[in-house]
Amino acid sequence: MMIFSEIIKWLSRLLMLMIPVLIGIFIYRKNQQEDEEKVWKARQELLKDVTPKKGLAGFYKSNYLKHYNKTQVYLSQMGVNYLMKRMVDPIEYILVKLVLAAVFGFCGFVFLGLMGLVIGAAFGYMILKVLLEVNNKKDNECMLEDFVSIYETIMIKTEAGIFLTDSLKTCYKSVENKRLKKELYHLMMEITAQNNVTEALSKFQLKFKNVHINELCSVIRQGYETGSVTNAIANVTKHLSDIQKAVELRCNQKLDNNITKVQMVILLSIMVVVIYGIITSMSDFNIF
Repeated sequence: MMIFSEIIKWLSRLLMLMIPVLIGIFIYRKNQQEDEEKVWKARQELLKDVTPKKGLAGFYKSNYLKHYNKTQVYLSQMGVNYLMKRMVDPIEYILVKLVLAAVFGFCGFVFLGLMGLVIGAAFGYMILKVLLEVNNKKDNECMLEDFVSIYETIMIKTEAGIFLTDSLKTCYKSVENKRLKKELYHLMMEITAQNNVTEALSKFQLKFKNVHINELCSVIRQGYETGSVTNAIANVTKHLSDIQKAVELRCNQKLDNNITKVQMVILLSIMVVVIYGIITSMSDFNIF
């Protein structure tokens, strides 16, 4: 009972600490300006050759802004803004990581003492990033078949004499992945509104961390800048072949994983039967 009451006391203290932090996050989020250009501006700032200002304050400010902009781009590429359906500020992301570190650190301290505090805090601080990476990898795998459809559509439309950027409308209709479909729609709207294909493609790339997205943007950009239909078709054919190989590899990996799982289940079943038989035999001989 003493241990239980101590746990309750520490949990109440932790809760009292977390409440103002969560309220602060909520107020900060409400006051944030919803700006779709924010990620693009962060990327532009990172590309600038900014010389750090003299003094400790200048050094801190320049490094803070650099880390802030990097995190802003990272969150966009991981699909966090898509998942949350709004622009997530890097400060929110860091605060959530700190809260998770506090929660897991406290749990580790309760069960394992000081060592558990360190391990739990480190685990809690890193777990959100790991989950985002895993989710992004899953999204990228789900997009593979859509890339096949996109490249096939671009190849057919280009051979028919339709301009590359105009083929995006048909590509948008054929895509099934919701994240890719939404960003393709924004890409089309950006090209239509601004009539700046290069900038629109750069913004589109910032919403993904996917090598196939980069290749797709490269093909469209090259076709737009050179106007060469032959080169565009050759590039599309090459990338289509690469994507199809990636899809086949993914299917083979899934099949291998399923076979491995079945083999493990069979092996475990055999082990259970054997152990049960041994225990039964030993019981018959009054060994136990």
